[in-house]
Amino acid sequence: MGAPGPVPTTRLSADTRPSPFIWTDMTREAGITTVQVNGDPDGKWTILESLGQGAAVLDADGDGDLDVFLCNGGQFHGKPAGASPATALWIQVAPFKFIEAPATAGCRLIGWYQGAYAVDIDADGKTDLFLTGWNQTTLLLNRGGTFVDATASWGASVAGWTAGSAFFDAEGDGDLDLFITRYVTFDPANPPNGGKPCDWRGLAVACGPHGLPPQSDVFLRNVGNRFEDATVACGFDKVPPRYGLGVVAFDLEGDGDVDLYVANDSQPNDLWKNSGGTFINVADQLGCDLGEGGRPQAGMGVDIADLDLDGRPDVMVTNFEHDTNTLYLNRIGGRVAAFLDASSVSGFGPPSFPDLAWGIKCADFDRDGLPDVLVANGHIYPQVDGTPLETSYRQPMLLLHHEGVSSDGIPRFRPIRQGPLLGTPQCGRGLLLADFDDDGDDDVLMTVLDGPPTLGRNDTPGGNWVGIELRGTSKNLDAIGARVEVTDDLGRAHSIQRTYGGGFYSTSDSRLRIGLGSGKMLRGFVRFPGGKVVELPSHVARQYLVVDEATGRATPRSSR
Repeated sequence: MGAPGPVPTTRLSADTRPSPFIWTDMTREAGITTVQVNGDPDGKWTILESLGQGAAVLDADGDGDLDVFLCNGGQFHGKPAGASPATALWIQVAPFKFIEAPATAGCRLIGWYQGAYAVDIDADGKTDLFLTGWNQTTLLLNRGGTFVDATASWGASVAGWTAGSAFFDAEGDGDLDLFITRYVTFDPANPPNGGKPCDWRGLAVACGPHGLPPQSDVFLRNVGNRFEDATVACGFDKVPPRYGLGVVAFDLEGDGDVDLYVANDSQPNDLWKNSGGTFINVADQLGCDLGEGGRPQAGMGVDIADLDLDGRPDVMVTNFEHDTNTLYLNRIGGRVAAFLDASSVSGFGPPSFPDLAWGIKCADFDRDGLPDVLVANGHIYPQVDGTPLETSYRQPMLLLHHEGVSSDGIPRFRPIRQGPLLGTPQCGRGLLLADFDDDGDDDVLMTVLDGPPTLGRNDTPGGNWVGIELRGTSKNLDAIGARVEVTDDLGRAHSIQRTYGGGFYSTSDSRLRIGLGSGKMLRGFVRFPGGKVVELPSHVARQYLVVDEATGRATPRSSR
């Protein structure tokens, strides 16, 4: 993990205004009891024990309700044979009530799994799962609620410590390819520093990633339902190996090619620009590789959203404690023709200074027409508790409420940590958003180191909304890379993409939701990855629309 950064020269004053958000902690009622185990819960003497696990939301059994898949880790010592923790699939049987799927569903796997990525990879209308972790990857194909291991037949086995994953159509041939970040080379039989702890701010802690060899990322091209390694052929070998973690696939410039942003731990971040299936790293050229001080940060999670409401996707990256999270505003096509680091001036970065941040997701939680940001926090060193270091092992979430865009085009954020969910310190890691109860707002699931996940229901009174459920064609039924443009009858424009990734090791609800405040959708359209445009009906609010690329129709739907 990264070294501490410089102390910000300005701090936000205490904000005593009441929170506009109401979150109800549904963790106990939901009944999801799987503990995501990560080695020694008290010591964390290796880097593997610190990063935690993610989760994925998907309709596993085809009943229209969103279910939850959880990764799991392991322990190096003290566990008898056959008692290792396993991954788990939890089936939603009523809003916010889950039961664990039986072993016959094929989702109880033993191994140090960390990332869970849901996608319909074989285009059969059922959502599959791809799992990453320490020294393993696994592809599980959904056969109607039962999952089968297709890793070998698909050529989906990737060596090393695999982390983030992004499915997208790289060359426009209709099927989904796969980009995988890799972290470090770690061997518990040959630990760094001879097995002795390392010093961090006067504390004896786990070593890494510094001193451990980084691993290069991998790109797999989908050729007839089998992956082929095209890392070199597509240009991804043009940077040295880095400590890769988070990745998100999105369309940077609106040219129809899906690009990639990669968050690297303690090294410059990468922005891979796609030109018809070959890629060039333009992060340094466009100014989104380093922090405000011109130095590498410790990137963990990443997400994409149009935060300054100019129609262009902006980039958010989470970082280590005593540094700030980073907001890069997309100015490509304007006078600057690059990214603007607005972390400090927007109020996005300074509130995160004491946090060690992981998952990050953007959504309009109060449906006022302005996208907010939610961040999962938690330290990697239990040893910080009880010290004068002004930090803690368990940390509360951070919600950044969007307060509007200033005349100079900078979004403004207010930090909020109040309430039964936001104000509870936890050792958070993965973060996903989903409308579990189909009421049009974004609920949250956060994975917790050495504990069951936290589940929060969004009960915030808010404005109108419109939901978009995309149905693509060819082998990209998830319509990854599609763009939605909406104008409401208050004269405001909203832009949102069907990205893939974000949230750290996790997969959110594939449906898109746009807050409209007191307005309704006046007009809108969906531009699918192949270029087809489908118009949306006017004067729609508080309803999901199923937008089908094949038929060119957008059909109102009251629920899943």
